[in-house]
Amino acid sequence: MKKVSNWYQSAALLSLFAIATTSLPSSVIAQSTTVTSNINQNTSSNTSQIAQAMPNLCRKITAKQGVVIREKPSLASRQIGILVFNSQVNLVEATNALQDSEGRLWVEIASPVTGYISNGFANSESNLGMCTASPMPQPIKPPDNNGNNRDNNNPNLCRQVEPRVAPRGLAVRAEPSAGSTYRGGVPARSKVTLVPNYKLILDKSGQNRNWVEITSPVAGFVSAQSLIMCR
Repeated sequence: MKKVSNWYQSAALLSLFAIATTSLPSSVIAQSTTVTSNINQNTSSNTSQIAQAMPNLCRKITAKQGVVIREKPSLASRQIGILVFNSQVNLVEATNALQDSEGRLWVEIASPVTGYISNGFANSESNLGMCTASPMPQPIKPPDNNGNNRDNNNPNLCRQVEPRVAPRGLAVRAEPSAGSTYRGGVPARSKVTLVPNYKLILDKSGQNRNWVEITSPVAGFVSAQSLIMCR
């Protein structure tokens, strides 16, 4: 009888040991799954916060008459450029609207030139809207020897400032002449839009230079030798 009793005790101990060894990994696995789930949730939350912290700084001009770029947020400040209707600007990161003594709101921009533009008055229609995706440019034939666009039905009017030719960017002039009124600047690698049916214009002062008229980012004339097709 004593041998039988010892056998039952041994069997009971083995059963308890088996239960313990099979239940422990399940608990550990459950805890590991919970920790992994929490890590994934935290990572997702952090990614969402980063995405929300990256603002869209692009704006387009919605004022039909365009807006003037000034050195400081004041109508009395020096004019450094003009932005025509539907042209695009980039705001300075984390910029806040500044209100002058007349109630006019101003915002600081980083490009196409640095300065301030008016966004209208508080509680009135804004001069700025959110940028929208630009349509894909269509291929066209190159201009002829006179600089005339051969495909006026679907012209590609985008040009880019070649940094190797104009590392400091281009000056936009009121007339096709280096001595004409300065309207603004276009940084190297920035893009400009030519007028429809554009053509090369000889320098009015007799210099060995050709000019081309643009509509944006500042309306005026720029040196054609410093422009390349947009990439």
